[in-house]
Amino acid sequence: MLEDFLEFLVPDKDNNALWKRAVDCTNEVQKNIEEEKRFSDIHLSKAKIHAYLAWQKDCGVPFGLSITKKYLQADNPRCQDFIDWLNRLFVA
Repeated sequence: MLEDFLEFLVPDKDNNALWKRAVDCTNEVQKNIEEEKRFSDIHLSKAKIHAYLAWQKDCGVPFGLSITKKYLQADNPRCQDFIDWLNRLFVA
């Protein structure tokens, strides 16, 4: 899913307190609300990235604008790997 890739674009993910909080809250909701899962496990990444983006100063912006606003960073090595792969796939 796109959200799985977008996790790589979260700035300083290992030290980002807001990201950690979004992950913790999402996991907590998934485990403890009404003794049932709120969404399937494959949608967990979707819930995490949307929670993270919902808590930004300008919440609810589309993914592309999230990069422009620096909520997500496109200057990530994983992003470049993806671009290189796309170029090999479609340009070569």
